[in-house]
Amino acid sequence: MLRAAGVCIPQLWWSGKHDAADWLLLEYLPAAPLRTTWLGNPGWMHTLARLHQLPLDVFAELDVPYRPTWDDAMTEAALELVAQQQRQALRAYLQAIAATTEQLQREVQPISGDPNPRNWGLRRDGSAVLFDWERAGIGPRAFDLAITIPGLASLEAAQQVARTYLIAAGNSLSTPGEIDALTRDIVRCKVWVVAEFMATVVEQGLALEPAYASLWQAVPDWVARIAKLEP
Repeated sequence: MLRAAGVCIPQLWWSGKHDAADWLLLEYLPAAPLRTTWLGNPGWMHTLARLHQLPLDVFAELDVPYRPTWDDAMTEAALELVAQQQRQALRAYLQAIAATTEQLQREVQPISGDPNPRNWGLRRDGSAVLFDWERAGIGPRAFDLAITIPGLASLEAAQQVARTYLIAAGNSLSTPGEIDALTRDIVRCKVWVVAEFMATVVEQGLALEPAYASLWQAVPDWVARIAKLEP
């Protein structure tokens, strides 16, 4: 169903157990997209637009289709990664942004759940292939789009993604209002994604590279800027 809709996924050659381990044998993808092409990549946007237009039951046969949620427990877990003196203000900002995503959680489409830049490969013909479908399910399209943006997304980066996506979805004559609305959804979903990741790091006790410490330090000011966006 995905391939028929124009969603390029790797060919599965074989799956099974070997030496008590589960294995997947997938087609060879000879290249990864260059970092300079990550932001608003037209191939990625085309793929995601096709995916988001599929019926909601496309992943119905999965045992537990992924459904992104944002609750107070996730917020509190994420706060553990920032300095104690910053938590009260950051909690208020995260709660305010979470409230703005409640409507998005009701407007859902089929989503990849994790189309981050490192989950894309290129075939020899240059077509983009999306792999790692562990989190396939349903959610807001802006959730997927936010994940394609590396780092802490700026408003300008989100706007570029929104504009390219709407063109890929067939809305080449999108109004500035439509682009701005999707841009705001994307940056708020990026906060959602980052908070979810931070909570996962805490709850699962993940060991990350030391460089992530600087990312956690940047989160409070970044979230504050996004929380102050116009509705």
